[in-house]
Amino acid sequence: MKKFNLLLAMAALAISGANAQTVTKASDAPFDFSKVDSLYVIYLGEETLESADASSKVVVNIGPDDTNTFLYVWDGSSSFGTAVGPNSFGVAGEYMDFVVGSAGWSGIGYYVGKTKTYDLSKITADYYLHMAFKAQAAGTFDIGITDGKGTAANLAIGTTPFVDNGKSYEPIGEITRNGEWYNIDVPMTALNKLGLNFSTSTAYSDKNVLFALMGGTKGFTVDYDGLFFYKPISTGVSTVKTDNGFKAVGGNGSINVTAKNGGIQIFNVSGALINSTNASSLSVDGMQSGIYIVRNAGHAQKVLVK
Repeated sequence: MKKFNLLLAMAALAISGANAQTVTKASDAPFDFSKVDSLYVIYLGEETLESADASSKVVVNIGPDDTNTFLYVWDGSSSFGTAVGPNSFGVAGEYMDFVVGSAGWSGIGYYVGKTKTYDLSKITADYYLHMAFKAQAAGTFDIGITDGKGTAANLAIGTTPFVDNGKSYEPIGEITRNGEWYNIDVPMTALNKLGLNFSTSTAYSDKNVLFALMGGTKGFTVDYDGLFFYKPISTGVSTVKTDNGFKAVGGNGSINVTAKNGGIQIFNVSGALINSTNASSLSVDGMQSGIYIVRNAGHAQKVLVK
């Protein structure tokens, strides 16, 4: 159990939100560590690492160790602690519970100190940022990612902009507020467009690698789990079959895929799982234009979203 320290609020550069993220219900599309090549961990419970056999894939773990890396609750703005699962991975292990206090604002920071440096330069354009959240009450909150230069990308989650010190950040997406876990995966290419670049972070230190701002409504609660960057393993799926029962209809930025047998998975060309279902049809309306690979019952087919 890590102890939580107090820190006065830090100023951070901010840039408007990213796009191209995917939001999936964790119970419908659990995160699969077997499809991950490498992990740069900000927060991941020990039980999850052990049960998912992900430890060998961790390149850098900058989670709080209270010696080189710390989790700070800013200026007593919140109550904060570790809860016990099931977490977003379906493991009966720990996750983090964040409750806004009465200060009129709130914030936490995953801080890398000055005593040790970390090489994050391998977090390149083929990586993704993974986050998992659950909440019940409505309210926009903000997750900030900071690179070695101190540039921060603000990722607001909700239905309305998040306003911080007069700056407004448009939402990148929303989770259903039903007390269930939802995964959000943001491609590093989207964060690069916001100015975030870890290629210069070979001596990353004295920075908040991640900060969270939950607003000023007393009692507003957000649970979170699984904060990390990951590089997916290529699926190697490229064969297009015409006898597998797929029906693809595209146009106007959307496509609908129907299969004879239930169980559909959609991957991007880098091999990252975008969406999945156990049903016999899956709407992917609103997906970015591009080529995707759809799998069902051991078959695969390329589809083009226009």
